[in-house]
Amino acid sequence: AERPLDVAPEVEEGALPFVRCAACQMDHNRSATLCSNCGADLRTDEQRAFNARLAEERRAQAAVEASQVAELERAQREAQDEAARAQRAMAETLAREVGDAERRRLDLEGLGDFGPPPGGGWGRPGWGRRGRGFGLLGWIVEGLLRFLFRRRDWP
Repeated sequence: AERPLDVAPEVEEGALPFVRCAACQMDHNRSATLCSNCGADLRTDEQRAFNARLAEERRAQAAVEASQVAELERAQREAQDEAARAQRAMAETLAREVGDAERRRLDLEGLGDFGPPPGGGWGRPGWGRRGRGFGLLGWIVEGLLRFLFRRRDWP
């Protein structure tokens, strides 16, 4: 008959996956009984207490590291959000500057004055050049657009 496979004992919750010698600090597997470096017995109560303290210290270090990682991630998210806000503000400023420059250029070419009407809403007269309304050219363009995009009834 075949001999069954030897399996390492289950690691207890919170315990280390190894045994460290209290005398020389050398690590061993969990089934070791004697230290291979100094020959000390790894099954004593003093040895078990040493390994329990070591496991507790490692859990405390892991908790501190986890809180530091969480704080670092939070700070990174805040920095990314701040950078995004700054980039958006810079883009808005640039867009305003380009828009203003384009309006000035159109004004110089005599094609400007297409902003909000002076002293009124969009439907009021005064939108166009020097407050004269759309003028004859505006009405011609409107009529042409209405003709081109009129509803056609198909048979």
